[in-house]
Amino acid sequence: MVRFLALFIPDERHGTLRTQVRARLEKSHDGAVLQDFGNWLAVTIGGPIVHLDTGLVVGSLFDRRYPAPVQQLPSPEQRQITASRGQRLTQGYWGNYVALLTDESSKGLHVLRAPFSQLPCYYISCDGATALASDVGMLIDAGLLGPAIQ
Repeated sequence: MVRFLALFIPDERHGTLRTQVRARLEKSHDGAVLQDFGNWLAVTIGGPIVHLDTGLVVGSLFDRRYPAPVQQLPSPEQRQITASRGQRLTQGYWGNYVALLTDESSKGLHVLRAPFSQLPCYYISCDGATALASDVGMLIDAGLLGPAIQ
């Protein structure tokens, strides 16, 4: 089962938040893969990350033309994915993935789940940053959400 947490930080004012989240997840998840991609901090357990110039693809990704898993995408393909706001992924790829793309012009964020994906994607905004996760437990472990009983 793939688990992930991605923290999108639009500017460097939130460097402390990045450091805190990274430290908490390193401490709580042995075997987790932590990767820093500029505005992104991504943590995965049991699944790959494909880095894009403007974001990431979390989970398994397969090109419709080839049977092997995709581990990286050439720059021209990344540009097409970005320009289409992820639509190129649904046309040329399949898998159990969530794509997280930044929009440089609006400083926004586009999130795309594969059409038949079973990988959930929850989100929360905190102090100007956005966190996306496969499960609530990852948000709690990162210190971004506190459990409460009502």
